[in-house]
Amino acid sequence: MNRFLAGTALVTALALGYVHQQVCLIGAGYRVESLREEKEELLDRNRVLHYNVFALRSPVILEKRLASASVLLVPPLEVVALPKEFAVDRPNVSRGSGWLESFQRTATRWLTRGQVAIAEPQEDRTQYFEGDSRPSIP
Repeated sequence: MNRFLAGTALVTALALGYVHQQVCLIGAGYRVESLREEKEELLDRNRVLHYNVFALRSPVILEKRLASASVLLVPPLEVVALPKEFAVDRPNVSRGSGWLESFQRTATRWLTRGQVAIAEPQEDRTQYFEGDSRPSIP
């Protein structure tokens, strides 16, 4: 009788362990599925936000928004470029790896090649700055 009770207790304990393991496994499956759905939702929101950021940076969309707000942009009448003696160097503060900053400096030097931008007005735009005819910026 003692053997029978011991055997029954052992089988019952093993069965309860197996059932507990299966319940935990099913719970983990539900958790994984909910995390997968949350990940997909966050990725979709990320795509929408990236689209909105790129749309806000788009010159075409900016031009349409400014036109709808009746904002008139004109180029400057005079552009003054300071000589290189007045150039302000950034402090050499390392923000991580130095190879990235070195690459940026090299790319900037290569792309600009020390050229200075020169702007010349194409037409007389002084009428925009005289009197009340200047467009208002909302």
